[in-house]
Amino acid sequence: MSAMRRAIYPNRNFKILMLGLDNAGKTTVLYQLLNGGSPPTLPANEETVQLTRRVSFTIHDVGFQQPITRASLDNLFQDNHCQDLDGLIFVIDSSDQSRFEVAKRILRRILSSHDMTGVPVVVFANKQDLPQAVSPLEVTNSLSLSQVRHVQGTSATDGSGLTEGMRQLRRLVREFRQ
Repeated sequence: MSAMRRAIYPNRNFKILMLGLDNAGKTTVLYQLLNGGSPPTLPANEETVQLTRRVSFTIHDVGFQQPITRASLDNLFQDNHCQDLDGLIFVIDSSDQSRFEVAKRILRRILSSHDMTGVPVVVFANKQDLPQAVSPLEVTNSLSLSQVRHVQGTSATDGSGLTEGMRQLRRLVREFRQ
């Protein structure tokens, strides 16, 4: 690789926050990206995923346990999770339409934060492998995701859609940082 290309595309580690309701599949997504495995869920996980030789994402997996309160959302921003953020992955269980309205309220609250201004968002419509899952387009419509530039159908258990979603996130992050 030429010196000019390395100057234009230096090695970069991007800070990515991954959020979603409990049982949406966030931890499974994270560990599928790492090594195809899924350890037990902890309150918060942080891992670095090497996307390409020169691009890595440090992903902070933060889950919301029920009930989700205004205080728990405010704590998200006070705990420095959103400072200097390069991107957001919001994971939704596309097979559980009964929780779409809660997910919609949370995502809107997150996106309305000053810390999130302009930050690229990719939604993973997870659990597409389940028979009751709705399509990414239906997730987009149900959650009124006009601010989100990419909704990716995924199945964290078998890894389908994750690579495509991460490539889209990388593209959006690069645009955001230029």
